Amino acid sequence: METSGKIKLNNRDNRRKVRLTKKQIIIALSIIILAAFLMVSAQLYKHGIILGNDMMFHFNRFYEAYMQIKTGDFNYFQSIFSFDQSGRIVNALYGPDFSYLQGLLMFFTKNWFRYQLLTSFLCFFIAGLAMFSLASKARVHYKFSIFISLLYMSSSMVSHYALSQNMTSWGAAFIPFIYIPAVRVIQDQERPIKPIELALAVTSVGFLHNLTLFLGILSSVPFYIVGFLRTKHKGKMIKDFFIAVFLTILLKFRT
Repeated sequence: METSGKIKLNNRDNRRKVRLTKKQIIIALSIIILAAFLMVSAQLYKHGIILGNDMMFHFNRFYEAYMQIKTGDFNYFQSIFSFDQSGRIVNALYGPDFSYLQGLLMFFTKNWFRYQLLTSFLCFFIAGLAMFSLASKARVHYKFSIFISLLYMSSSMVSHYALSQNMTSWGAAFIPFIYIPAVRVIQDQERPIKPIELALAVTSVGFLHNLTLFLGILSSVPFYIVGFLRTKHKGKMIKDFFIAVFLTILLKFRT
């Protein structure tokens, strides 16, 4: 009886480790895309711009990036088109890469209504995709992974961007990516850290919101402590960790 129980337990563990099929991934992405569309459909139906608390500040930032792209007159530090052409140093301190990405989206959408619809949709979609990736990495059941992703997309932290243009929502959308390397540290005792994976995860959130990045790193520390205690390749883990730190610094402060 004990042997039979062990066999059943091993079979169950093996099933949990099976990778998702292409069909399952396509279905999950389709559900997340549909959910994101439904979340912005009310604004699409009303055909109006939502003016939130942080709209003036952040839309000025993105307008600055948009005009610099449009005119080709780039200035990394000063605001030469927005903020009353005051020359204030804003984008250089508040995620310049993300600002230029938003400016590029504005360049293609041409007006604030289409831009707001697109960015709100992307924020919801990325949040759902990130949470689904994290849940799958943590070996949560496929159906529950989708359900958790939809709950996360509809949370107030993520939807705050669509309602008031708060940048913490973009940080919340990307922060599940930080926990994917953290889960790997627990699961993979042979190679707990992949430097490129960890560096890209940290850098993606760092480009968006520094406070979210700090909280994400702080909450990930217990994972790395447990992973370090469990792995037999402690030297390699330390080496890969510092490589990831170096890559993150290189990506973050390359300018």
